[in-house]
Amino acid sequence: MSISSPRLFGLWLLGLVCLGVTFAASAAPVLRLAYFCPTDRTPLPGYAERLERVMTNVQAFYREGMARNGFGPLTFALDRGAGGALHILQVKGRSPTPDYGRDAAGRMVEEVRQAFRAQGVDLRRETVLIFSPLLEWQNGRAIELGPYCGLGAAAMVYDDPLLDPRELGSKRPGGYYGRPCSIGEFNSHYLGGVAHELGHAMGLPHDAANRAARAARGHSLMGDGNHTYGQELRGEGQGTFLSAASAAPLSRHPLFTGVAVARSAERVVWSGLQAQWAAGKLTVSGKCDATPRAAQMVAYQDPEKPRMDYDAAGFAAPVAADGCFQIVIDEFQAGRCELRLRAILEDGRDSTRAFGYEVDPQGAPRLEELTRAFVTMRLSSALLKDTAQEARLVARQTASEHPADTVIQSQAALVERLLKPPPLRSPAEIPAGEKTVVLSDCSYVSAKVGWGRLVRDRALPEGDQAFLMVGGRFYQRGLFAHAPSRLAFALDGRWQWFQGGGGLQDGSAGSVRLVLRGDGRTLYESAVVKDHRPVEFRVSVAGVEQLELVAEDAGDGATSDWSVWLDPKLER
Repeated sequence: MSISSPRLFGLWLLGLVCLGVTFAASAAPVLRLAYFCPTDRTPLPGYAERLERVMTNVQAFYREGMARNGFGPLTFALDRGAGGALHILQVKGRSPTPDYGRDAAGRMVEEVRQAFRAQGVDLRRETVLIFSPLLEWQNGRAIELGPYCGLGAAAMVYDDPLLDPRELGSKRPGGYYGRPCSIGEFNSHYLGGVAHELGHAMGLPHDAANRAARAARGHSLMGDGNHTYGQELRGEGQGTFLSAASAAPLSRHPLFTGVAVARSAERVVWSGLQAQWAAGKLTVSGKCDATPRAAQMVAYQDPEKPRMDYDAAGFAAPVAADGCFQIVIDEFQAGRCELRLRAILEDGRDSTRAFGYEVDPQGAPRLEELTRAFVTMRLSSALLKDTAQEARLVARQTASEHPADTVIQSQAALVERLLKPPPLRSPAEIPAGEKTVVLSDCSYVSAKVGWGRLVRDRALPEGDQAFLMVGGRFYQRGLFAHAPSRLAFALDGRWQWFQGGGGLQDGSAGSVRLVLRGDGRTLYESAVVKDHRPVEFRVSVAGVEQLELVAEDAGDGATSDWSVWLDPKLER
């Protein structure tokens, strides 16, 4: 089952024909349901009765999970009519089945959204679960034809005649999931998939829970629990549970609180982050000053390898009324890791910060690296302060608190320099007596970037990260430009060498190719850069009148292609 990012929203624009239900405006948030059929398919017989059982079962799973995590018997509200019948909007697609393949999630959601709009429901403010009869049986094999994923506030799952929670305990043959299996196991996968993908639609990322919870209770729903749902009814395992890291965000979700919140402007300020290690446990504390206030804190401890988030161990803790929190993490894997802190606000929104660091072979986190990451966030935030005076104060306080850390000292100095940068000069006009110049101190002839703007010696901030970071290393000097970009500088034949490096800003998932051109002639071309290891170059620019720094999108689109030219210097 493919999974899409739980926080991405598609551009939902296309129209279609809809059948069946007329909706009244709902005062309290409810989960919307749709049944989507391509032009060459019709709803499966008895789908309404089966989906009533399916949704009641999933609803009960979440209710029990929330109660076991200390939030009481909270669960999502289903959209029902005055008589209690489940509202399921039948949606007829514009095209036949072949047009709704595994990668057609965005298109399907667009068409469903338009159908709801015709009924007076704006799905941009709602959560929707979409069933479709796109699981096709061929010679005893179940073939997945359409999308099965979470996309923004929508989830797409399959309907099937075998889909029924009453069959979860069945050991009768007749099911299929990658191989022949029992009807009960079929439901573990596909009914568990309904619960899992709905979790994504409600904003839950993948979460393997933590070691203690797994040992006691089995498989986390948002880890691999979509494949073990209800297996305990067949005596085949411990089954699936809702982790604390999943329950905490849901405790503030409008579908669980029953309150449609009028969302004001969001303000989140993280401060005072500290890490302590003792008795095999990492305690992270700090303050999240937010409007609306932060209610819960979730931490995900995610090993870098393998590159997936299904193995992220999740932990949760409440946030005090003054924004202070303390969360304890006790599961580590040697190697590079990422710690993600996610503050859950009162109205259900969230704010996440991520920190990369190393865990040693004995399973202990390198606190100095994690502490530096916390301080880097603080200094990076200083660049976003409302006044230069406030930013300068933060930089000087931080430098005085860490006198022996050369990286922190450099970052603090950079904050002050960026508050009052030197005037830009054209390389063609710099006196011959100056043998070296950093290109980020130079004016350009032209600059075109794929998104945003060209930034010097810093990055466009992603969250609180405004420093140039590649491969976990901080760079004081550089040029930050989203690909495809082309930066042109006048040299007037007065320079001999151009040297530096380039790469992708940490946190970027794209790929680029870096090219240097002199008067239209290629001087250097990198291989495709799709990791966060910087490339280095030193090329002759003798006689070059105009130097161009080009970042191409590497042929796979420009999504997340945040390119960085590192320490770019001209030499005589």
